Amino acid sequence: MRVLLEFSRGGLESHRGAIELVRELTIKAGHVLTNDLVDESRVRSDTLPEGVFQKLQRAIASAQCIIIEGSVVSLSLGFVLTEAINLGKPVLFLIKEDSFNQRNRFVASIDSKLLTYKSYSQDSDLDEIVANFFRYHNDIRTRFNLVLSNYLNSYVTVESQKKGISKTEYIIELIEDDERRKYGARD
Repeated sequence: MRVLLEFSRGGLESHRGAIELVRELTIKAGHVLTNDLVDESRVRSDTLPEGVFQKLQRAIASAQCIIIEGSVVSLSLGFVLTEAINLGKPVLFLIKEDSFNQRNRFVASIDSKLLTYKSYSQDSDLDEIVANFFRYHNDIRTRFNLVLSNYLNSYVTVESQKKGISKTEYIIELIEDDERRKYGARD
């Protein structure tokens, strides 16, 4: 699975252990990072690279889920969170218990089936939290209306009947095939 791991650059040093652990757990579970900011941060720079906003948008779009370590408040984390939810991506938002303050409580007030909000007291808690998120994020389903011309509806009906599956399953197969062609095998 493709995962975007995001965190506040201002909180990197104070939460580096947790952030690097989440990165390690993600990779160890066989997932691929769409933007390895932890690795890039090892080469310290006081300026943001050119095109960072576009790079972040592409990383969100290509990710299948997002993990945010949000113990330190950041506008960019708010952008990633809202963009991910708008694109229908499951999000795990992590916050260290001793980091609670008025400004980061807004996350707990967001009511979305796509958002999993977890606090942790010590870095060792992250192993179970991250594993559970990866295990259960695929259970999230989103319903939407699809309007087809009569011809396309008939086509989908006939083709799905040939395969012995529902029209929904047939359309999902087409989308997943397209995704595999673009991004490679999906876990």
